[in-house]
Amino acid sequence: MVSLILAAFFSFNAIEVGLGVGTNAPIGNMERYFSAGASLSLYVGKEIGREKFILNYENSTFTGNGQPSYELQLNGISFEYGHYIFQRGNWSLPISIGINNTWLRREFQNLQENGSVQGVDLGIGFLESIRRAKFGAKFSVSGLYSLSEVKNSAYMLRLIVTIGYEL
Repeated sequence: MVSLILAAFFSFNAIEVGLGVGTNAPIGNMERYFSAGASLSLYVGKEIGREKFILNYENSTFTGNGQPSYELQLNGISFEYGHYIFQRGNWSLPISIGINNTWLRREFQNLQENGSVQGVDLGIGFLESIRRAKFGAKFSVSGLYSLSEVKNSAYMLRLIVTIGYEL
């Protein structure tokens, strides 16, 4: 049933595939322990009028402040909904909201801890289309929440540059 819905969703017109490179900066309580890190993402997107739906995989790593052997790695899958608030010619300004599931791995010397959290992502960006190629930038605020321990939440500022191609 799910495959039939996905096949119908992606059959109307072209889909967009691409990758993104950027940075994640922890804010709030997380900022005391970790410094900003690079992120890499792969995505598949679908545009329908002024709306855009994106399925995204992202990997990013934070290093410990003053502790080179302390590291936090985030691997997440997210689903985003975007709406173009302004379109002119071949460029537009999208706003987006997304939900995600993130798998965490924290390492300190030989010790390793694994877990998962859920998150919400709010962002605004810029997108330019040149024929089938898409170039974009997005600034967002992301919150990570553990459903079992609501008090333990973390926040990040993200800046990502994307390059996509419409198939």
